[in-house]
Amino acid sequence: MNRKEIEQKILDYFGNDLSGTEVLLLDGLDSAFIGLGQNFDKTIAIYDRQKCIEVLMEEHSMTDVEAVDYFEYNVTGSFLGPNNPVFVELF
Repeated sequence: MNRKEIEQKILDYFGNDLSGTEVLLLDGLDSAFIGLGQNFDKTIAIYDRQKCIEVLMEEHSMTDVEAVDYFEYNVTGSFLGPNNPVFVELF
């Protein structure tokens, strides 16, 4: 899914009324986006952790170790506010 498709799905989900809603989408990881989640009164973006790492490896020519290190330090290690995305490990 690309960014435009994700944004349209979010609009559809909220019935085109985004007032009071701030879903934080991460640049460059659109193909790892898997949906939305609820946490109290917040709607948050959910990403597939393994797919995020694969994107880093493919698009930035990183080894698996480099991609995991980068992901853990720069993505999951960053606090971007109360709407921080969640990263799930799919089994």
